[in-house]
Amino acid sequence: MSMCPPQINRHVNMEPRAKSTPPPHGKLGPARNMKGKLTRWRPRHRLRFPRNDQSAKCRNHDDDLRTRPHRMSAENLIELHGLTKTYGSGDAAFKALAGIDLTIRRSEFVAVMGPSGSGKSTLMNILGCLDSPSSGSYRFKGIKVETLNKDQRSLIRRHALGFIFQGFNLLARTSALENVELPLLYRGYSRKQRHQMAREALASVGIADKERNTPSELSGGQQQRVAIARAIVTQPDTLFADEPTGNLDSKTTLEIMELLRHLNTDRGISIIMVTHETDVAAYAKRTIRVMDGLISDDQSSGH
Repeated sequence: MSMCPPQINRHVNMEPRAKSTPPPHGKLGPARNMKGKLTRWRPRHRLRFPRNDQSAKCRNHDDDLRTRPHRMSAENLIELHGLTKTYGSGDAAFKALAGIDLTIRRSEFVAVMGPSGSGKSTLMNILGCLDSPSSGSYRFKGIKVETLNKDQRSLIRRHALGFIFQGFNLLARTSALENVELPLLYRGYSRKQRHQMAREALASVGIADKERNTPSELSGGQQQRVAIARAIVTQPDTLFADEPTGNLDSKTTLEIMELLRHLNTDRGISIIMVTHETDVAAYAKRTIRVMDGLISDDQSSGH
């Protein structure tokens, strides 16, 4: 499984981009004009999308992150219908997904398993708004994701999703605190707010005392905790975890999986996790197996 992370500028100015002071955490978020300047503050749960790739104006998407009950069950987070993905064309065409039908409810903990080449990587990239399907429909909280362009999908990732990777993907020469602050920097928070929110996230994953350490000064388990703190600092609805324990020993694997279970049960964060390990998948409430671009098995654990 190789879920491609969003591109990150590794030479980032950690100072705020605007002097405007945002309101208290969790209520409002920044709005910018097309030149990137902070213009006003608006509710974070509403997304603003350009009318098209050339338009300089923005509007609120008809299906913002608040689900419309007449279009989608209020309990459903994700709905896929006949989802396909084809690479290449003609005789060289390869169908990675052959028509996926899947519903994931809010606050579920789902493990996705399957052999290499089964299509699970492609499925996760589409679910994480890192790629788009060739045909079929994908609704995330009522939003028709298959109709969005690349920039619009990036707004979904920024406002509603968090990502945890097998290789941690931390910036090597920055502290744990600064790594966790990075998503907040792109949202325009002040330095004071970034520090406060990042420290709270680090404390919630049990490494408040490591905020000044760089990744090279941390163990593998501590690095993954920093990565988890970075993923949850923006309070996303959903976490996508790509082999989160793949680089960890057995003892640290148990610690990280207990932490993910806590985020799911106590904070209600939906988690969709890819893993090859059955003992790791056992922490999930539901296990989906993918084979030849189709879902071959879908079982709930009952815990």
